[in-house]
Amino acid sequence: MSEFGDRTWAMICYLPVFNFITCVLASVKMVHSKFCLFHARQGLVLFAFWFLTIFVALFSQFLSLILWIVVLVLHAAGFIISLNMQQTELPVVGKLAMRIPAFMLFILLTGKNPEEI
Repeated sequence: MSEFGDRTWAMICYLPVFNFITCVLASVKMVHSKFCLFHARQGLVLFAFWFLTIFVALFSQFLSLILWIVVLVLHAAGFIISLNMQQTELPVVGKLAMRIPAFMLFILLTGKNPEEI
């Protein structure tokens, strides 16, 4: 795939709230791009952080607001990193994301191994 396609798919993995859908699509459509898979995994962790902010809001709106701002800043940082065609791990997010197997979503959604394609 072209650099333009890789960059575009990686960037849309950081669209707040919708990134679950875009990360899943990127994981399937761009399964042979390590660059896209790297950013898709980070995007999935950021999506999970949205749920964390909602859960925290049940106990403390102030803390939830702070977490929400942090998550938005991480989305922006990931977007800029992918725009520059870099594979830099975001703080906290990167370590968690690298624990997700690269082809897990592809195998779960298609039932196939990426090498079969």
